[in-house]
Amino acid sequence: MAYLGKLSLYSAFIFSLFSLLSYFLVLRGKNNLILWSRRFFYLASASIFLAVVSLMYLILSHNFQVAYVYNYSSTDLPLHYLIATFWGGQEGTFLLWIFFGAIFGTILTKKSGIFEKGNLFFFNLIQLGVLLILLKRSPFVLLPDVPTEGVGLNPLLQNYWMTIHPVVMFVGFASTGVPFVFALSALLLKEYDSWLNYVFPWAIFSFLALGTALTMGGFWAYEVLGWGGYWGWDPVENASLIPWLFSAGLIHAIILQRKKGSLKRSALLLGILPFLAVVYGTFLTRSGVLADFSVHSFLDLGINLYLIIFLFVFLVISLGLLLFRFKDIKGQVSSNSWFSREFLVFSNIIGMILTAVLVLLGMSAPLLTRWFYTPSNVQTAYYNVSVTPIVIMITFLLGLLPVLKWGENQSQGLFKGLRIPLALALLGTFLAFFLGVKQVLFLLFIFLAGLAFVSNLTIVIRKLKEKKISGAFVVHSGVAILLIGVIASNVYEKKTRLNLQFGVPQPALGYTFTYQGKDLNSPQEKTSHKILVSGGNSNFVAKPKQYFTAYNQGVMQTPYIKRYLLKDLYISPIHVEPHEELDPAFTEETFQLQKGEEKLVKGYMVKFVEFEMQAHDDLGPQQVGAVLEIVQNGKKESVIPQLLLEGSEIKTKSANFNFGRATVYLEQVNPEEKLASFRIVGQSSSQENMELASFTVEVAVKPLINLFWGGAILAVIGGIFSLRKRWKQVPKDKAEEKPPAKEPTQEKVLSS
Repeated sequence: MAYLGKLSLYSAFIFSLFSLLSYFLVLRGKNNLILWSRRFFYLASASIFLAVVSLMYLILSHNFQVAYVYNYSSTDLPLHYLIATFWGGQEGTFLLWIFFGAIFGTILTKKSGIFEKGNLFFFNLIQLGVLLILLKRSPFVLLPDVPTEGVGLNPLLQNYWMTIHPVVMFVGFASTGVPFVFALSALLLKEYDSWLNYVFPWAIFSFLALGTALTMGGFWAYEVLGWGGYWGWDPVENASLIPWLFSAGLIHAIILQRKKGSLKRSALLLGILPFLAVVYGTFLTRSGVLADFSVHSFLDLGINLYLIIFLFVFLVISLGLLLFRFKDIKGQVSSNSWFSREFLVFSNIIGMILTAVLVLLGMSAPLLTRWFYTPSNVQTAYYNVSVTPIVIMITFLLGLLPVLKWGENQSQGLFKGLRIPLALALLGTFLAFFLGVKQVLFLLFIFLAGLAFVSNLTIVIRKLKEKKISGAFVVHSGVAILLIGVIASNVYEKKTRLNLQFGVPQPALGYTFTYQGKDLNSPQEKTSHKILVSGGNSNFVAKPKQYFTAYNQGVMQTPYIKRYLLKDLYISPIHVEPHEELDPAFTEETFQLQKGEEKLVKGYMVKFVEFEMQAHDDLGPQQVGAVLEIVQNGKKESVIPQLLLEGSEIKTKSANFNFGRATVYLEQVNPEEKLASFRIVGQSSSQENMELASFTVEVAVKPLINLFWGGAILAVIGGIFSLRKRWKQVPKDKAEEKPPAKEPTQEKVLSS
């Protein structure tokens, strides 16, 4: 299957190249080749699908001779995590990218109208670029021998979000290629209006997919990482935020052009920018530039040059074509009134573009600073200071938007339309003040977010009475709620650090915490610690996790979250202190054994059975292993740590045992004397029943955090309704390929 997968990638590349050349000839007027152009694309897509099936089969069948399968999977993983190892490494994510690209490209062959020849020409170019990277770093590379076990999946990734979050994210990444190729086709064919009929639902789809993925990623970080937040301005998080912001700008630019015939150049530019941002973010996160600045960044796999060429080619083609057609693109002036819906939508576009640019500069700091001095990253304060004023402005505009009409100066009647939203927003602000919010900036933020929520909700309710659903206003309402949740859960959270002594109650934040030791019923590879929490009308046992993992030779923590309607109680482990007279949790011990000898090491009975030698050849390093039998509580395991000789360099290949709680290394060998030196790192066998003297945790109360999650979910729901409506408006045949008609009513455009 590995050879089939590799062959599939080569055939996908060849068929994509044929499709590219065929569509180029169609663009040159040879319309009789359109069927062959499609067929070549379908064959390329089928080849990509075959490569996906091949890799998944290799993973599920535990074929550890395939380097990718060996590096990211193991036999002890449950099925859902085993499937998730498909996108556990860079090669798998690139394959996932072109898989979704193949799906979207196939749809474009049916849903592009006159833009098909341009769309598929440029889309083939995208697919070829990613395929070239996959041919350089193939997921089907074979190892010279067949390991008995794989390295496994990083414990940080062993979460249910791993099974869906990366998939949704790469759906979003791949989908940005669709507005990109539509914009280039529109420029190529000089169709500056009719492309909007086709691209509108795709712009919403990209916005929706990226926004959903960002929310999932935030929830994943909140549940797993233990630092208590859902957004940290990490460069890799920002790499997903920027195309989302550009996609939001594109949606609003399309609305203005459809309604008033304005911002034609801006719409084309915003169709291009999300994809370019994805490619740039891919380069930044996979080139190793951010290795010292981001917990999410990948290691450099030697594909930097390919990524740079990939970015450069599309940057030159897209912006070059836009500049070439720039004078030919004529638009209308939307409105001269500051108190019109056009001006507010335009201002929102400017705000989103400016935010994206500021985030882009901050994210690029490690790359930019290395040209002048030591590479450095910007602090989170940079983002908070630079972005907050723009967010306040956008929130204010969201509150005014529903009461203003298209093309009319309504400065005199503005207050009349805002009476109810203003009254309710002021009421909410006074309530926040009496509940303890004293800072003027935060009170202003709460007031504006409340105004935005009520004014947009008014339109939503009005439309519901008419048996309609206004998707855009639902999205705006969700964003307003989300912003209130951000302020409440971050600025007004209360937290403290507790050093809990075993069995000693300790009060904090209105609760009493009593450490009860380790949970002996928890899985051995992920030990939980029990804390009795008393407070309010209920008692419960919190079970935060802290355990040693041999995968990265470190301690992992997972918080415990008690959810309430109006708050979360967040308990994050910091440190476990064992009794001094007992063996520390995560020590190491070195020892020697002769063949056939056994010794008690850290509570394990270790027996050196024999050497395992592999003859040297040109396909890989020379290897020597030591077969060990390790007995703990009557249970026997057989492991083989190894030494690998690559040229003049000696590398070690460790082996895990005791459910990954300990690792053994082969340090030195002396075959003549049948002697070997070993090192065991990790938990002792006797530690399983060890009582711990203290457990240090950080406890936080996060008020109204459910507003953040609820607002995000509401925005996604609104996006789905909007997408459904706009997808129905995509022309079904060439007779419908004409510039969009003006929409007569004041709310019809934004009611989707």
